[in-house]
Amino acid sequence: MIERRRLGGKGIYRRTDLGSIAANEVLLMDKFGFPKTVIEAETMVQWEPEPGAPRTLDALIGQETAKYLISKNLKWSRNSGEVPASMLLYGPSGIGKTMIAGIISLEMELPFISLSMAEVSYPELVEAIELAQEGAVLFLDELQAANKRIKDALLVQLDPSSRGNFVAIGATTDPGALSQPLRRRFPLEIPLSEYSLTEAEELTRLRADAEGISLDDSAVYAIARAARSNPSKIARLLLEAQMIGGSEPLGAGDFHSHLKMTGRDPRGIDINEMEILVFLRDEAMGPAGMNKMSEVLGLDRKFVGEKLRNLRREGLVQNMGRAGHAITSSGRMYLSDNGQ
Repeated sequence: MIERRRLGGKGIYRRTDLGSIAANEVLLMDKFGFPKTVIEAETMVQWEPEPGAPRTLDALIGQETAKYLISKNLKWSRNSGEVPASMLLYGPSGIGKTMIAGIISLEMELPFISLSMAEVSYPELVEAIELAQEGAVLFLDELQAANKRIKDALLVQLDPSSRGNFVAIGATTDPGALSQPLRRRFPLEIPLSEYSLTEAEELTRLRADAEGISLDDSAVYAIARAARSNPSKIARLLLEAQMIGGSEPLGAGDFHSHLKMTGRDPRGIDINEMEILVFLRDEAMGPAGMNKMSEVLGLDRKFVGEKLRNLRREGLVQNMGRAGHAITSSGRMYLSDNGQ
């Protein structure tokens, strides 16, 4: 009655022809009050939040700008009968772009089709859009990673004059990497901001309680701090907390000992970030670009970019524009305090 389709590295479910016939029979049974033994199925899979994650925009912690813009878009759609304007969510990796797109699908009571633009093929994209025409939220993740053929196809498929019934939501960590014609296919650009430490503590507590992980207040703070208030990193650290926890609530002391054993400090600074700081202090002789750091340290350029963003947030490095990144006085002091 249903079949599974693999699209863009992910799976979705839809009814087969037989399933559609059975669903129609169920509707007739309801209409005439007949007893039934078949349950009507959704055409495609619904998004399901992770433990502790919200199901509504109102329940979403923080992100006030995003909630305001999305709510206005959905309200306009309900009042006008038009399909909501296509949206482009942008912000740091792990900030919750997929979760927000999923919440939108629940708010609209629509199936959720998620594609990774780094993996999807042209035939998969076309098939996904055909499925979405039945009415769905089409989530296009890592939009900046799509190849030229996929981006060209999106220009055609997302043309406002022929877009059809689906709600298109793009997600990117780097909106500047998208061409202006492609960005115009997403007229509503929605920035996602970093979470404050207080918000991150609330996220940590909610997820820990949902997963049955026992933490005392000091551990909640320690996890939120080491994760740099990033929801994705909070989830990973909670998994580690679950592994090292015992019968008593986990405290900050035991969690910090765990971080030390795995090459991280209470601020979440790891071995690779320490190597970048040492390189900028001792070898770069001034600002250095990501290509140079990647080559000398033997690290992927994208990985170096992520680490530099973490270090900027901690105030240990600063972006010097085209010259690259340079270590700050706080960065030098941090190395000195840690015996480097």
